[in-house]
Amino acid sequence: MRSTVFRRRGFTIVELLIVIVVIGILAAITIVAFNGVQNKAKASAAQSAVSQANKKILTYAAENSDQYPPSLTAAGITNTQGLEYSYNNDVSPRTYGVTATEGAFSYYVSSTSTKPTLGGYRGHGSGGVAAITNLHNNPGGVTTAGYGAWPGDSGSTATSSAVSSSWSLSGSAVRTTWTAVVGVNGDLQVALNNATALSANTVYTVRYRISAGQNSSISAPGIYAASGVYSYSARSQTSDTVMTAGNPVTLWVTFQADSAALSSGLRALVSPRSKVVGHSYDISEVVIYAGSYNSAIGYYSGASPNWVWNGTANSSTSTGAPL
Repeated sequence: MRSTVFRRRGFTIVELLIVIVVIGILAAITIVAFNGVQNKAKASAAQSAVSQANKKILTYAAENSDQYPPSLTAAGITNTQGLEYSYNNDVSPRTYGVTATEGAFSYYVSSTSTKPTLGGYRGHGSGGVAAITNLHNNPGGVTTAGYGAWPGDSGSTATSSAVSSSWSLSGSAVRTTWTAVVGVNGDLQVALNNATALSANTVYTVRYRISAGQNSSISAPGIYAASGVYSYSARSQTSDTVMTAGNPVTLWVTFQADSAALSSGLRALVSPRSKVVGHSYDISEVVIYAGSYNSAIGYYSGASPNWVWNGTANSSTSTGAPL
């Protein structure tokens, strides 16, 4: 008797690979489509939130002698999560702005544009990036306020003045020039607590740029106060930096100090090496912010796009999103 044997053919490796590739493509398409739906939902939620807030702000103004509300809660907005609000009833015309953020999407409306616009209102966070405050009152070196220098040993002299600057983003810098040199001492200074903006025992970072008028070198950055307890936990350099004339370098120090140090002239400083009469150094682009050093935070002031001064221009802190 004759028997027949049937053999079942399995998948080849090539066929399995094709199936895996097809599954991967379908999964990628699904993920992209899902993310697209999510992003649209977040964008719509931000637009809806800012539109609703805008209606209540305008309703409040209509019922209160055209004065904008002092807060969102005063306008009857109970859920303020993800919303930022600014107003000024002391100017003519009065202004306001409100930003809503959902995930990486921000939309704002203002007294001049009531249609939701992508991005953040000036001085607000944007695109999921929170606003920060530059705590230096004269970050661009427009005047000498907030800067200083110690000439060095008795007999040394130095003069400081605000000058125009081609390298500084502010267009200005504070220049210190040694007019007499006795010994090797002396330093350049940036005030860290001008207008008492800093809080005791809190971590801050100061970042600034310095340019030399001649080839020379400077010490690693540090901090100093006449009294109190202060320290730094990290800094941009730990040894001397060689300076090429006209080429600015960036320095930073992460520090904290107690109330006594804050009130006794806390300052960041570097010491120029081998000074001679006529040596000069320019400092500008100062940023002081809460927290550890963040390389993404460069120079910002109230003159930067979408930033605002929190008082008089070039004489107050400033706020905005570091984008």
